Amino acid sequence: EIMPYLSLETTYFNADNSLEKVFSRPFVSAQLNVKPAKIFNIDTEKWDGNYRFYCWLNDLNHFKLATVGETSTDHIKYNAGFGLSIDQMVTDVFGVFGRFGWQRPELQLASTNPNAAQCEASWSTGLQIKGKPWGRPDDVAALGIGQVIPSKQYKDAGVENTGGAAEGHLEFYYKIKVLKWLSVTPDVQWIWSPHGVNHGYLGDADTVFVYGVRSQIDF
Repeated sequence: EIMPYLSLETTYFNADNSLEKVFSRPFVSAQLNVKPAKIFNIDTEKWDGNYRFYCWLNDLNHFKLATVGETSTDHIKYNAGFGLSIDQMVTDVFGVFGRFGWQRPELQLASTNPNAAQCEASWSTGLQIKGKPWGRPDDVAALGIGQVIPSKQYKDAGVENTGGAAEGHLEFYYKIKVLKWLSVTPDVQWIWSPHGVNHGYLGDADTVFVYGVRSQIDF
């Protein structure tokens, strides 16, 4: 934490997910978080918010996507990207959030399934409501929608059985405060155009529903 309203986080991982030569293939990231409510010294319960900017670099080998009829032999050592993440309370009950991320659109990991779409950008937005109106002030309900967008270079590559469509998501969750130290969150997601492939390739599987439950223990 640099100041009460400003913090900086950095991470380092071994990008190839091995215990050998840990520092030879880094994945590094940095995130700056600004809290306007503390800057202006206003009620954080009603106006709390986080405005995050992050960037990352992946040092694994990538290759450039080639257009139809061409073969790519041009390898690039790294990929990089950035993102924005905002969440903001607008009353002591309601809040909104938004996310956006981007990465170099012309690159794909050499180890990636060639039928997996190379994503250039993603976005999501939504709203949340605390359970105060129904007597559960520590509960949180939220609804979000977003897309993962394949790159133009991926579409131009003409990978077989793919349509280059944006994969869409609609998600609802409800965080239940069970105990002071335990929360349980049921979650349901509706995903359309999964993996960005066209309907002809997917057949009847062009829509996917995902159900889950997450728990959180605070010490």
